[in-house]
Amino acid sequence: MDQGSFREDLYYRLKCNKVLLPPLRERDEDIPLLLDYFLKKFRSEQTKDVKNISSLAMRVLCNYHYPGNVRELENIVERCVTLEQSTNLPQRISDQDS
Repeated sequence: MDQGSFREDLYYRLKCNKVLLPPLRERDEDIPLLLDYFLKKFRSEQTKDVKNISSLAMRVLCNYHYPGNVRELENIVERCVTLEQSTNLPQRISDQDS
């Protein structure tokens, strides 16, 4: 705001409406939905044929604590889709991201 790059009136309007969103590690039920979303997103962007996430990879990703929150999950999925050459995200994900 001091640099004039953000409208002051908008700042104060947004400030009065607080949105409390717990960290991803406290919203385990959101992880499969986010995994599906990110898988579709990166599959499309990279024109890859990755269709599924292996059951072991799903378990590992659902049990991880995500100190980087949703952005960390997104980066993990992007990296895995980029490197994967089969139609399933790898079981080796447990070695890479746990």
